[in-house]
Amino acid sequence: MIGRYQGSVGATRREWVVANRDKLVAYIRGYVAGVDWLYDPANKEEAKAILLKRLPRMKPEDAEGGYDELLSPTRGSLLPRAKIDIEGMRAVLKMRSAYGLPQKTLTDPMRYYDPSYYDMALR
Repeated sequence: MIGRYQGSVGATRREWVVANRDKLVAYIRGYVAGVDWLYDPANKEEAKAILLKRLPRMKPEDAEGGYDELLSPTRGSLLPRAKIDIEGMRAVLKMRSAYGLPQKTLTDPMRYYDPSYYDMALR
């Protein structure tokens, strides 16, 4: 219905990053490792078990569907290597521009994303 959508993000203020660059790079590195772990088919059952333990009201079939939806190659909101989907960000900005209050027009994803920290984390 929505199409591509950047649903999973981490955010901080630029001022914080200036003083904490190493912490941010370490966080991104850990987040990427976690996403890599989720993408490994050998971990699927354990990932679902962790989800069900944390959300005891969730049904096992919902955990299965959620896992598949999150990692779907065509509609998943969590890309391999925790990569940011720039087109997905554009969709978020478009929706925010249309429905958010106060009303603002937001168009350039790169105003909100600096890939240099992600690149540092993957080195």
